Amino acid sequence: LFTASTTSLSHISNVLNSITPLGSKCLVTINENGLFFTVNDNNICKVQLNLDSKFFDSFNYNPIKTSSISDSKNIKFGLDLFLFVESVSLVNNYNSNLSNSNNHNNGIGGVTVKTICTLSYEGYGNPFILSFEDDKMLERVEFQTYDDLDEDEDFPHYFEIDNDKLILEIILKSPILYDILKDLKEIQTEEILIYGDTKNGKKNLIFISKGELGYSKLVFPSNRSILEQLVIYKAIALKNVSYDDEVYNFPDEENIEYIPTNTDSLTSFYKFNYFNKLTRAVKLSSKLKIKKDAKGLTSINLLIKDEKNLSNSVIEFQILE
Repeated sequence: LFTASTTSLSHISNVLNSITPLGSKCLVTINENGLFFTVNDNNICKVQLNLDSKFFDSFNYNPIKTSSISDSKNIKFGLDLFLFVESVSLVNNYNSNLSNSNNHNNGIGGVTVKTICTLSYEGYGNPFILSFEDDKMLERVEFQTYDDLDEDEDFPHYFEIDNDKLILEIILKSPILYDILKDLKEIQTEEILIYGDTKNGKKNLIFISKGELGYSKLVFPSNRSILEQLVIYKAIALKNVSYDDEVYNFPDEENIEYIPTNTDSLTSFYKFNYFNKLTRAVKLSSKLKIKKDAKGLTSINLLIKDEKNLSNSVIEFQILE
């Protein structure tokens, strides 16, 4: 039904570890585009990791409906993420230690261990299998899968950003945000306020923290090499309605359009303990994009390159205010 193999163990280990702060109950989705690992934290914060099919050295997928939560194009099952990540990390750490030992003994140009990791799944009722093979070992680990997930309850559909009703878009370099998140944690931040405006043609992005030590303000550098894009949108095109010879403007969901503005500002509020859970992923990424829609859902897309540079992995965090 599904098999895929790769030697990029360190990349898999890093990206999977970066989403574990949100919990262990994971929905795995497999389709022709790759693997998706989704975790929902108390219906306030959700993360999805995409391992693209191009990332793997080989990728074979023959879809059939295997369970009540699968369909004709997607295989879906539940998995304990912590156990899965632990196995991948153990082998990756073993390889790293062995490679370092070889390099130390042989000098520059020492032997690098290349372990082939194969993932496989044979359908409903079967385990999700990890196999590791190199010159020194052959290991097989089976993980119990489960089919009792209620997608509407465990992964509600309101975690879907409405790209037609965006009120904020930001593109920025990740290292600066990583430093800011570390600083906010050190000063025991409890709540975070993100303020942005584009008035007078200038871009202003400010993080304000609230915690036991009071309030602190961190101003994001506005030069384009770091803050590539900051766009704030406002709703227009309200429908005119006549009543008793008076004309009123009433919002009509079908006729509202969101356009960029240079006259408005936008403020967003978050619990920092949820926002802080993306810190590991931000550290791995080179660039990120933040989007917020009119219903208050914020999406943060992180672009993470693998060591072979064959493809990019994408991690998407979605957070409610």
